[in-house]
Amino acid sequence: MINLQNYILSQTTDQTNLVTFGQIWRSNRLKTMEKWPLVNPSAEKIAEAGFYCPNTDHPDLVKCFSCFIELNGWEPTDDPWDEHKKRALVLNPKCKYIEIGKKESELVVDDFLEILKSVMLRSVHTTIEQNKKTALSLHKKKKSALKKELKQMGMS
Repeated sequence: MINLQNYILSQTTDQTNLVTFGQIWRSNRLKTMEKWPLVNPSAEKIAEAGFYCPNTDHPDLVKCFSCFIELNGWEPTDDPWDEHKKRALVLNPKCKYIEIGKKESELVVDDFLEILKSVMLRSVHTTIEQNKKTALSLHKKKKSALKKELKQMGMS
């Protein structure tokens, strides 16, 4: 698996993607939960369900490495797999990790590749959406500045 992990990490130079792709491994997800505040559900069960802790300032906030969904407000009776399924299967596209429905130890290479493909596509889509928002914001600022300048010149 180490060779597969190295291959995955070599396929991206974006730091955000490196973090996300590295979280495909349960052991890496578990390392992010050193400050996990709950006994139930346990950090192990949270990590097994595909979640990692992206922010140590909010130790009960977790994010799925595959679909990027974030959950918090965990109750002792919550089952991480069930909570993930409830929310992730209504996403478009659905969470590939949940859709496959296997623990890491049960995944085969084809499963990993399908999950990675889904993560890469979702990551690209997220980046495109962020870039659109940034471009729109810059456009609005420039348009506003241009209107102000034209008004000062006596044009409207």
